[in-house]
Amino acid sequence: MTIDPTEMQFVVLMAIAWNTQDTPNMTQAQLSQYARIHKALLSQIMKTLVRKGLVALSNSKDSRTRALRLTATGSAKVRKALKILERTEDAFWADIPEMAGRLRKDLGDILLVKSDRSGSA
Repeated sequence: MTIDPTEMQFVVLMAIAWNTQDTPNMTQAQLSQYARIHKALLSQIMKTLVRKGLVALSNSKDSRTRALRLTATGSAKVRKALKILERTEDAFWADIPEMAGRLRKDLGDILLVKSDRSGSA
């Protein structure tokens, strides 16, 4: 089963989907910082995503920048990709459920610590 976006395109789509929940006028520069993707690489990825109709650019508060948002098609691709990712993760961890639970807890703890550190900076 294919969903079309490359791995980097998927990362960018997910970053836009995640961040525009709280920041509806996210710019490409903000996305570059958040996803830690070099601006030149992100620019190339964005051109492709816009051409595919997965991302739209609109005017933002600052006339020099454009706000990013997923199109309906982009949102559908993200939902489809997440379902595939969840099924894959479930299949991967099916034989080792106790380790999966422990790993998920540890990863959650790591994310909390990282969030606490970035919030206090």
